[in-house]
Amino acid sequence: MVVGFGGSDMHLYNAWLPPPVAEETKKEGEAFSRVVSSMRSSYKPEDPDSVYATLKWISVLDVFLKAKSDVALEDVTAVVEIGLELFGVSQDKLYVQVRWGNILVRVLNKYRKKLTLKVQWRPLYDTLVHTHFSRSTGPEGWRVRQRHFEAITSLVRSCRRFFPAGSASEIWSEFSSLMENPWHNSSFEGSGFVRLFLPTNLENQDFYTNDWVRKTMELWESIPNCQFWNSQWSAVIARALKKIAKFVRTNILPAAIAEVGLLCCACVHTNPEEAVSALVEPMLSAVISSLKGTPATGFGGRGVLETSVLSKVNGAGDHLLRFLIGILVLYYPVDQYRCILSHPAARALEEWIGTKDYGDEDPSIAPKWHVPNDTEVQFANELLNLHLQSALDDLMRICQDRIHSDPGNEKLHLKVTLLRIDSSLQGVLSCLPDFSPASRNGIVNDPSYIPFLIAGATGTTVGSSELRENAAEIVHYACK
Repeated sequence: MVVGFGGSDMHLYNAWLPPPVAEETKKEGEAFSRVVSSMRSSYKPEDPDSVYATLKWISVLDVFLKAKSDVALEDVTAVVEIGLELFGVSQDKLYVQVRWGNILVRVLNKYRKKLTLKVQWRPLYDTLVHTHFSRSTGPEGWRVRQRHFEAITSLVRSCRRFFPAGSASEIWSEFSSLMENPWHNSSFEGSGFVRLFLPTNLENQDFYTNDWVRKTMELWESIPNCQFWNSQWSAVIARALKKIAKFVRTNILPAAIAEVGLLCCACVHTNPEEAVSALVEPMLSAVISSLKGTPATGFGGRGVLETSVLSKVNGAGDHLLRFLIGILVLYYPVDQYRCILSHPAARALEEWIGTKDYGDEDPSIAPKWHVPNDTEVQFANELLNLHLQSALDDLMRICQDRIHSDPGNEKLHLKVTLLRIDSSLQGVLSCLPDFSPASRNGIVNDPSYIPFLIAGATGTTVGSSELRENAAEIVHYACK
């Protein structure tokens, strides 16, 4: 995921969003600044327990991490600095450290090439030893402690690239004495700490000399035929060699299914007449022939024809309904298979497509999106009324009457009813308006004011929030 920082141009990924969504992304940078400011003000240094008040902002930060927003680098730096401070002052508050440790790992990994931080290794080491290598009488159970160990070790690995110059020498001096006697248990402990903490960033490159490589190879050879010892030293030396030799990693090719699908789309776009006879007609014939002799369930709003004993009928109907609703209301590119070789920078486009900013000088290269029209929205509303609202009415009637109109088919009827509800909701996704938020103090806020905005929409709005609320209430009632 690539994110822009404070530039005048919108990033390519955001510029290629559906136009209504792309326009809203311009507000995300300001919203992120408000989040950082509110997060900072929620912590009171004079009140140690105020660290719990900061936890509510972690889910908000997580949403911004998933968005390719044009946010300011200084705001990202502030998040990391505040998070590390909160992690450090939350000793013996393992749950707080787990939450902040995990979100810091994600932030540092995502922005690692942009940030210019200096993180000291000693506080992280002290926290690790205090929590996991000393006797503790805290109330936390083993599961929380296990999650804490995973969080802090991941945080150390993410912070290694930000250790200042001289850290590698300090860390080696701290733990090398533990490995003087390879037959003592302390040698395994020392090698574990070296593997975890030893940085190989640019600031510590001078530490990795020929003498150091020779010493580590001698230590590696001191304990033969030990899998744990081999794994520790192979990992350390591999990281050092990776930085020294600058090995290049290649990317995995896209999934074969997606490639074949795009190839078929390209064939249809290039020569529709030939593609219809060569691709579309054979596929439709295969689908129609496979449906011959397949009975209907009779619970889709029509009269009962014949009860199917095959689960494949319900499965096929599930996929068909959610696909039909989705193709009507969702945003999706309709020309993603289009050839762009006519672009003057076509050769370099594949390499730079994820990192270059988008300008307005040639908007013709942007994808063409399916934006639902009024007819499609109307049809989608009719489908929701037929398969969601009517299924909800059937479910409520079954639960209230407690008497089924078709004895012997109760289980199948209930299954198909629930399947229609699930398929409709899965097809419409977030295009069905969310629940209306209730005000805690009884004052209704201005609906146009959104304090922490992440722009995004999977498609055009259909249905209503009342329909979603009605579905939630009826399903909840049925579960009871």
